[in-house]
Amino acid sequence: GDRAYTTGTISISNGSSTVTGSSTSWATNVSTNDRILLRGQWYIISAIGSDTSLTISAPFGGLTLAAGSSYTIARVIKDVKITDLTIKASNLSAIRFQYAQEIFFKDLDIQTSATGIEGDDSSNIQINEMDLVANNSGFDFNNCHFMTFNSAGTLDDLVGAGIKLTNVTNSDFDAAFFLNSAGDGINLTDCSNLSFEGVIITSAAGQGWEFVSGNRDITLAICGAEGCGSDGIK
Repeated sequence: GDRAYTTGTISISNGSSTVTGSSTSWATNVSTNDRILLRGQWYIISAIGSDTSLTISAPFGGLTLAAGSSYTIARVIKDVKITDLTIKASNLSAIRFQYAQEIFFKDLDIQTSATGIEGDDSSNIQINEMDLVANNSGFDFNNCHFMTFNSAGTLDDLVGAGIKLTNVTNSDFDAAFFLNSAGDGINLTDCSNLSFEGVIITSAAGQGWEFVSGNRDITLAICGAEGCGSDGIK
């Protein structure tokens, strides 16, 4: 997506359709039909009342966001499907997405790139049946929400972590693998409401799992860390 705007902060109550801004300039920087990312879901902006007030097309379904909360407004790209490809030797990310909703990746083979897949400021993401081999780092997701990650993983991350998660919420990781990473197997910061089941980490040079800070409500079931250079779980 594009045309992002994040200046200032906002507040909105559960069940309300009115977003109130502080130090925002929405009248000149935001358009109707742009979307605002609130608690991991994109809401369509139906009207702009002023620099500090806008209306969303459906009542806010999340827990109340108190004054001072961060937000993202953008013209969002939707309904992207990428399947059955091999991608090699990208100097940056083999795939990078931002300001996106409803993205589907399946049966991808990504090799020898700086980063396998990088995603920012997005929601409703599906990653299935994917192998990342000999990239500098594997997956890197920041401010991504409602993700399903299944039967995918990395082998031989040459510099960084198998997967790095920052402010990722409400997501499920099943039958995943992160093998022989030069950094951590899985690195998490400010994440919440995540479930890991049947996830294995082997021979990470750093930690197997590193919960850096700000994490809560994360479940590990039938998971393992073996042969890591530092802690299995930190």
